[in-house]
Amino acid sequence: LEAMLPKSATGPWPRLSEDELYLHLCDVVAAVLRHWLPQVEFSYTDTRALADFNGGWPVAEAILLGIQERFGEVEGGDRKQGFRRGSGSSEFGVLAARLRRRLLVEAQRLLAAGRRVAARGRALAAPPSA
Repeated sequence: LEAMLPKSATGPWPRLSEDELYLHLCDVVAAVLRHWLPQVEFSYTDTRALADFNGGWPVAEAILLGIQERFGEVEGGDRKQGFRRGSGSSEFGVLAARLRRRLLVEAQRLLAAGRRVAARGRALAAPPSA
């Protein structure tokens, strides 16, 4: 991805670690779900929106479960494995720790809400019982 960045007029772009990139991408996914879930959750008449959500939910759920797995075992502010102390830029360290904690809490909330919406979609898609 770094090779795709345009040249900066102010100097070289900061080097990003894999951990920092992962944090950013998780934050982007969470932002998309924060926007998408309420639209579907409170749209009781738009069955197409619900069907679209249910089509994408397995991927979103897997990403959220991955966030929980990667950020869930925090010990002393750092994960036992995965994120490494001192990886990436030092000024990012404090922000990264806060972002990991926020993403973990948000992943749990989004999982619960997404599962409720997906269950409603499955219920509406099920054929009526005789």
